Amino acid sequence: MRKPKLNVPDVVRQVAVSRGPEGASWLRDLGEIVADLERRWGVRVGRTLNGGTASFVAEARTADGAVVVLKIACPGSGPMASEARTLIAAAGRGYVRAYRYDAAYDALLLERLGRPLHELGLPVDSQIEIICCVLRDAWMTPFKGLRLISGADKAKALGDLIDETWSPLGRPCSERAYETAMAYAEIRSEAFQ
Repeated sequence: MRKPKLNVPDVVRQVAVSRGPEGASWLRDLGEIVADLERRWGVRVGRTLNGGTASFVAEARTADGAVVVLKIACPGSGPMASEARTLIAAAGRGYVRAYRYDAAYDALLLERLGRPLHELGLPVDSQIEIICCVLRDAWMTPFKGLRLISGADKAKALGDLIDETWSPLGRPCSERAYETAMAYAEIRSEAFQ
């Protein structure tokens, strides 16, 4: 099996390393994982995309030339299966379209969106209006029979992620910022109805 040299962003590498032996194994095997997904999904992985923190994300091209995105989660980075179920159920309404999901690798094949909204030079009010329109569409999408994570559980998961990674990542923000984030996660968890 071809084992390509991958450009793993430093923050993703640090998150993986913070997960101990499981994360180190993921980093070591990532090239083989990508090669296996390329073979099974009929895609060719290209350049790494930046901006993520707990997943390897790269541009890919399908056999018919369509540009897509491959996302492979670091071990322990959260409920990717829940994300995949949501994206698949939404079928592109208000969310990025998901084409494939592999539970064993915690990998998604996604539609490639355009440039990030903040790079388009639009006034902040226009950006907020666009975001609200997309969220309205996303939140109105029916999810019949799909059990989604509650707001309380999501807040707890985010708080746990911050708590578990802050020290191993070398305390990348001030203690005050860390404590504020932890307090907000608790407030959001308690406020969920």
